[in-house]
Amino acid sequence: MKKVILALLIVIVFLAAAAFADAAVIKVKVTTANIRQQPDATSAVISRVALGTLF
Repeated sequence: MKKVILALLIVIVFLAAAAFADAAVIKVKVTTANIRQQPDATSAVISRVALGTLF
């Protein structure tokens, strides 16, 4: 019985962690932000977004 309760608690913890992981929001805090093709300052700019844009 203790193993079943422990297993259920573990499942609940993992489900809660997964729910919070999807809740991340990124907000642009500069006048205009460049969206680049790669995570590199020399990479091509593929888009620009305005202040306050949420991702």
